[in-house]
This record gives sequence, structure tokens and C-alpha cells, in this order.
Amino acid sequence: MTTSYQKRLSNYYLEKQIHPEHFNCPNQSTCRQFANQGNMTETKMSMVGSKYGEKYPKIVVVSLDPPSGKNKKNENKRWEFIIPNQRTTEFVSTTHEKDDYTSDHENQHWAMTQIIVKDLLLLWGYEPQANVATVLQSYVGVPIENVSAYFAHVNVAKCSMNNSGQRQAAKIVQKICSNAFLHGELILLEPDILITQGDMTNRLLGNMLVGSEILTSDLPRTEQIYLKKKQVFWMSMHHPTQQLGKIRKLWPDYLISIKQWKNKS
Repeated sequence: MTTSYQKRLSNYYLEKQIHPEHFNCPNQSTCRQFANQGNMTETKMSMVGSKYGEKYPKIVVVSLDPPSGKNKKNENKRWEFIIPNQRTTEFVSTTHEKDDYTSDHENQHWAMTQIIVKDLLLLWGYEPQANVATVLQSYVGVPIENVSAYFAHVNVAKCSMNNSGQRQAAKIVQKICSNAFLHGELILLEPDILITQGDMTNRLLGNMLVGSEILTSDLPRTEQIYLKKKQVFWMSMHHPTQQLGKIRKLWPDYLISIKQWKNKS
């Protein structure tokens, strides 16, 4: 079932001409120049969980680039989101809600994102499964609870450059997407809590939201911002893939700040 936020998002992507099934982005010729061997995979839409905005705060997580859209081993791996209908928000969201982390921890970024969101939901009375991983402990051999239904995940860059070794897209690609699409998408999603992950994402969102880059040396950093007239609690964080240890070290500081914000709200 398509939710109201998923429908809003689809309409927004259609309006901006970046919907994967109706792709006609006015910036695509520039971006294709920076794709690996010219092989750019067009838009992978944002995930918006089926229970986003129900009962718990609306949490939006922003990271930099979408995953590769090129199936290098010719395998049917659903998380590569290869064909256009697999890159719609409805398909992406449904797919992630079916992820099973009881044995599959291979994607450290996504696994830790689930744990972070789950630990935040606990502050609003969410009841987790027994003995699942928490931010402060190693999740090796520990089940990770899938909470994809309760949050949204947005990539700054909308198209995949299919770089080898999961290298980041060129900065010009990220800036084009950020300037053209990201602010409007965040306003549409109406987050209560915004989490940005990683150095470049923090820099871009800092320029967009507060007029100056958020640097790694600024972390841990939390603040209240406004998207239009909506108050948002913003957490700028390290990226889980490269700096998981730093996230765990700084997590108590983030919890103090968000509890203070919760009590004042």
C-alpha cells in the first residue's frame, strides 16, 4: 500500500523530472560525464517507511550517494535496484522493510543506521525485540532489529555513478542534486529529527540549512533548525562505515542533547 508520504514523494520526483520511470533530469548530461565509463544509473528514490509519521517522531536519515545500479556479477540481488520500477520509493521501501538482519550484517552502514534509529525510537516508548543490538555494543553475532518502517532515508545524489570500490560521486554531482532537489524533499518529508551521516553530507547540509559547513571537528553537533516553519532537531554524525567507533564514543552526548530537546518540545 502506498502511503501519503510516498505518494507526495513520487509527485515531487515527477515534478522535478527525476522519477526513475519518467526520467528527464535537466542536469543529466553534466552528471553522465562523471559516471564510471559513462554508465550512470538513473534515480533511486528515497525510502519512506510504511509507518513513517505514525506514533513516533518522523526521523529522516541523509547520506551521500545511492548504491551501485550496475550488477557486476549478473546476480539477482534486490538491493542493487537495477531496473526503473525497482528504484521507486514504493519498491525501495517495501524491499528494505523485508531485510533480515538476524544473520546478514554485511552492510555496516545500513545495519548501524537501523540500530541508531531504533535506539532513538526507544526514547518515545518503542518496544524492541528481545536482546537486539544497541549503538553502544558490538553487533557481531547479535540480531539487529529492522525498523525501516518507521523512518525515511534520503541520498543527496539521486543517480549512481557506479564507481568502482563504492567511491563517492564527483562533488559537482552531489552539489547539483543538493541544490536542485534536496531542500524541497526535506520540507516535503517534514522531519522531527534529521540525521546527517558523513563528512560531505554534513558539509552540504550545513551550507544548505545554517549557511556554513559542518566539519568533522565540529562533532558531536546537534541543533534546532527550521524547515519552513517546522522545528527540526538535527544530529550531524560520523559515517557508520568508516567511523563506527567514533559514533559509539559520542553517542552519550547525542542522547543527552536529544533528551533535553524532547523534554522541552
